[in-house]
Amino acid sequence: MFQIAITNLLAILLWGVASASALAAEGQSSPNVALEEQGAAAMLVDLIKEFNGVTGRFNQRVIDASNQVVDESTGRLLLSRPNFRWQVDAPFEQVIVAAGTQVQIYDPDLAQVTQLNFVDGLGTTPLMVLLGDTQALLRDFTVSEAEQNEQQRFLLYPKADDSLFLQLELRFKNSQLHYLSIWDSAGQLTRILFSELRVQQSIAEDQFKLALPPGTDVIRG
Repeated sequence: MFQIAITNLLAILLWGVASASALAAEGQSSPNVALEEQGAAAMLVDLIKEFNGVTGRFNQRVIDASNQVVDESTGRLLLSRPNFRWQVDAPFEQVIVAAGTQVQIYDPDLAQVTQLNFVDGLGTTPLMVLLGDTQALLRDFTVSEAEQNEQQRFLLYPKADDSLFLQLELRFKNSQLHYLSIWDSAGQLTRILFSELRVQQSIAEDQFKLALPPGTDVIRG
């Protein structure tokens, strides 16, 4: 169960890294981008820029290809660029902290922390989008926008053929992000609903540091 939970949590962090090789081969530019796509991306960039100093709660569901819920978790998030904290409170506690070039995944029940390093050239992932890597939107994604039930919906499709996910969707209401979904290449859907969001908050730096008890096992990835 631990490995399954970690995989689900890493979805929001690292899905999409397999696109790095294709993107590197293509280079930084994306010529002949349609004006409509540019407009949708510019609109999304403006909304993401305001999504900083964030505190709130989330409900995450993972749904398999047969439309069955295979995992559900609730918790809290903090985002103050370039730092991010994703804390699961239920069904059991786990914490993911991204600060600088390092990601730490802490499981108190196992007294274990896994440390991963971000490497230049990984490509754009859902987390990097939320952390404000907006310059990569046109480079790495095809972006479309539509309004539905007073919501702004943005669909992002990776341009790389070997990406690990097929579609990323962000929904905004009253200019505030409240829904994120990731549809992966295996047909699994991760849906994240945000609530109690507050933006432009001042968040203490120590919120993005893990205080690990003595004896915690450290695994470096």
